[in-house]
Parts: sequence; C-alpha cells; structure tokens
Amino acid sequence: MVKTNVTLCSLPLDNPVIPASGTFGYGHEFAELYDINCLGTFSFKGTTREPRLGNPQPRIAEMQSGVLNAVGLQNPGVDAVIAEELPKLARVFRKPVMANVSGFSLDEYVEVCQKLDTCPQVGWLEVNISCPNVHGGGMSFGTDPKAAAAVTRAVKDVVKKPVIVKDAPSFVLNRLQQAILRESLHIVQQGIASPEAVDDVMKYALGFRYACFGPFETCDLGGLDIHHNIAKYTFADLCNATEPFGLISECIEHDRLGVKNGAGFYDYSDGRDVEVIRHRDHMFNKLAQCLFEDED
Repeated sequence: MVKTNVTLCSLPLDNPVIPASGTFGYGHEFAELYDINCLGTFSFKGTTREPRLGNPQPRIAEMQSGVLNAVGLQNPGVDAVIAEELPKLARVFRKPVMANVSGFSLDEYVEVCQKLDTCPQVGWLEVNISCPNVHGGGMSFGTDPKAAAAVTRAVKDVVKKPVIVKDAPSFVLNRLQQAILRESLHIVQQGIASPEAVDDVMKYALGFRYACFGPFETCDLGGLDIHHNIAKYTFADLCNATEPFGLISECIEHDRLGVKNGAGFYDYSDGRDVEVIRHRDHMFNKLAQCLFEDED
C-alpha cells in the first residue's frame, strides 16, 4: 500500500489533500456529504475580527469553465467562529484544522491570531496578507515587502503555533498594474496621447496580447535580441516618478472618484455606471470562456 502520510510544519497529516480556504466553509457543512476525516486537513473560511457581510449580490457567476467569485470575506467574526463554528466542527472532524486569518490592520491580525492560537482544534495559522491595509493607503499588505514582514513578525511574536503566510499573487499583480498606470499617466500628462487613446492601445493591442501570453513569452516570441535593442533606447525615456501624478490628485480634489460616484477620467452619469459594469462583467465572462474552457 502506498504511504500518503506527510508532515506540515512538523505536524503529521494522513495525506496532503487540503481544501483551500474559501472553498470549504468551516468544514462541518461538508460532513453531511461524506466523512471529511478522509482529508489531511483543510483551511477554513477567512476569518476577521468583526463580522463581515461581504460584497453585495451578485458576487458569484457560474461558467462552463468554473466559477468566478468576489465574496468579500463574508464571515461571522473570530469570536463567533470560536464559540459556534469550531464546536460544530469538533463533532465531525477529529484532526487539527488550519485557521485562515484576514485583517485590515496589524492590530487586527495580531488579535485574531492570538484568539485562534488558544483553540486546541487549530493546528496552523494561515495568514492572508492580500487584504487592504487601511492605515497604509488601502494597498494590500502583500504588495509591500516591509508590510508583509511586519505582519509576519507581529503574529509570530504572539503565537505558539506554526504560521503560514499565504502567498499573495496580488504582490506581483499590483506592481505590474501600477507600473502600467504610472507610464499611462505620464503619457497623458506629457500630451503624448489622450486617456481614450491609451485605453484603446491597452484594450486592442497590449491587453489583447497579454491575455494570451505573458511578458516573458512575448519576448521569446518576438525575439530576445529585438526586445533587448528596443529596451536600450526606450528604458531611458520611461517614467520613474515616485509620487502619484497630478492627474489623479486633480480628479480626487474635484470629487471625481470613478464609477462609484459617477465621474473619474470619464463621465458615468445617467446610468453609464451600471452600463460600464455590466459591459465589464460581460467581457470578462467571454474572455474567460475563450481562455479556459477549451484550449484545444
């Protein structure tokens, strides 16, 4: 018989099958369908200090290729998890469970982790650093190495159980997104092109390409020598600003915050806000179908 037992941070698991946080609720819900003790363990739903209702509906869209979701960390809060959810789980699951922790400040991460660290059922603390830092401009903790290190250090200083910092793809995503935004703002600020022209280039050229191939694949397809030669004379002209551009500041000063209040770089009054969101969701759905449903 094949041995499936492994260890995770020195704790033994019968096997390495671990449903991810957000896909498995608090575990006891699935015990009605099968014996969940067949799992190695699982990471329960992301838990915050205060209860959260999550994002407004609709927030889940079913597709042929899977499900798109933006639930928004709906959970009853750490105190309710300890008082209600974990006792329910104890009746159907006899193994240590992984506690997924979300927070919007350093203090919140510390408080939630401290409380869950005292629970005998919790074997590991999985710290989700993709949450926005409300004291750091709203960027997620995972986009800033110093902020990520601060969360990790603060949590490890107050708990005894293993801490697993959940890798944040948003770190890479936000850096790439902000680099493109900085250059886009620079192009408009210098009068090289209008916001409409920049958006068109992204949608119908660069974005179209990057939906199918990443930057390194694109370099390989075009030829590394060609991209290298182009970089020699373009890199020097790229924007290296370290502060946000006046274009955004001017919009904010005039209360033009984007779709959420009817105006930003564009006008979203007279129902255009609903129209643009509907169009975005429709196009994302179509793109996902093209990319993921049948690669043949």
